[in-house]
Amino acid sequence: MTKPLFAVLALALAIAAPAALLDAKPAAAARDWRTTIAVTADGNAVMGDPAAPLKLVEYVSFACSHCADFAAQSRARLEGDWVKNGLVSVERRPTVLENQPFALVAALVVQCGAPERWFANGDAMLAAQPGWLPKVLDPALQQKWNAQPANRFAVTMAHDLGFYELMQSRGLSEAQIDGCLTDQARIQSILKTTNYGFATIGISGTPSLLINDSLLSFFDWPNLEGLIEAMLPQ
Repeated sequence: MTKPLFAVLALALAIAAPAALLDAKPAAAARDWRTTIAVTADGNAVMGDPAAPLKLVEYVSFACSHCADFAAQSRARLEGDWVKNGLVSVERRPTVLENQPFALVAALVVQCGAPERWFANGDAMLAAQPGWLPKVLDPALQQKWNAQPANRFAVTMAHDLGFYELMQSRGLSEAQIDGCLTDQARIQSILKTTNYGFATIGISGTPSLLINDSLLSFFDWPNLEGLIEAMLPQ
């Protein structure tokens, strides 16, 4: 007896379906560009797709409260969406303002260890500002630091401000931090970045922001968020 056509088709589908399921491969996960960190010739970290259509540069002092606000407000969308998906890359350039040696000390410990950790180290340093920044105005500590020999100034300050404890909690050893704080090449790199920002780029303070090499007239996240939204392909 000949089976109805619909019955034959049903049987064929029933036999083929398991094989098709076995052959199916899960879709490849989209690349998370936040894990791509490069170091520029000037020694600064860049996060994201090198071919991202928008390239953001941040001049940041780790002793700047506005920089801490910017980092906290921008992280979810800037890094969690646009950098992650390859639309924006971010370069963070540590900047030391005049008469702020503590900002240099902070930058040295932030740029300690593997470059893949520098952004997270910087975020941790900025978030910890309420605990350490008021101490820089303590007259007793200032007197103590000024009495140190040159080769102990940064190390002593970093201990007193809690930078060792902060970075040791992030996996750095005391010996690593000691080495970073006395790394003359790194010190000169940070000062060179600072000088270039003021003298060549024309920044006037921190944070200062550039998009595709153009210095912006504002430094707050809401304005930058709106600009990036307007510039990205729709």
